[in-house]
Amino acid sequence: MREVDGRPSPDRSKPVPRGLDSLCPSLAIRVAGRDFEDGELVTELLKDEAFFRKSDGGVTFSGGEPLIHRDFLLNCVAALRNKGIAVAIETCLAVKDPPLERLLAWPIHWLLDLKHVLPGIFREKTGGDLGTVLGNLTRIAAGAASVTFRIPLIPGFNESDEDRKGIFDFLAGLDRAGDGPPKVHILPYHDLAAGKYSHLGRSYPYAGTARLDPRIPEMWKKDALRRGFHASIGG
Repeated sequence: MREVDGRPSPDRSKPVPRGLDSLCPSLAIRVAGRDFEDGELVTELLKDEAFFRKSDGGVTFSGGEPLIHRDFLLNCVAALRNKGIAVAIETCLAVKDPPLERLLAWPIHWLLDLKHVLPGIFREKTGGDLGTVLGNLTRIAAGAASVTFRIPLIPGFNESDEDRKGIFDFLAGLDRAGDGPPKVHILPYHDLAAGKYSHLGRSYPYAGTARLDPRIPEMWKKDALRRGFHASIGG
């Protein structure tokens, strides 16, 4: 702990000691989540095997970013698919040299973020390398039969008519392994992450951002359908 503005605050530059959450009976300090080895996680997930089979459901690996946990993810995917459990991976794709060839060998449903197609704007707003993102996206689209493209619409970043045309033109031109038109989920901006930033002692970069005009997602959906895409708002 350290003092910030006269108040105690966690020192997040240091690793969290094991068992810290058990020392505070009022839960003023909490540790979210649990550490698992891959085998332990698979054992936990398989407790719901009957539910997965009855509901035609499965397991989704999501963010953080699952592709950075290479061996862990590969081991879990292999164990689950060998049991006949459906697997999905949701990724922002901002990972250099992910193990895509080994993952594409399995029947996985991919949920791929596509935020922009202009490198300069992408780097300015996210700090990331769009070449890495689009390179990974292109490889997955060409090698995976089951892909959904997820487009988060963020005011002042990617909601304009020009942004829509650029993103949809890119999707229309992809070499895709899957049958039929691209499947697109249009995700309107929300600020649900603001509380997490506060808990982590970080400033929320989109504080004060105006809510997205509800007509904009409808325009994106209408344009996507006009192009022959499968499109929905949310997802």
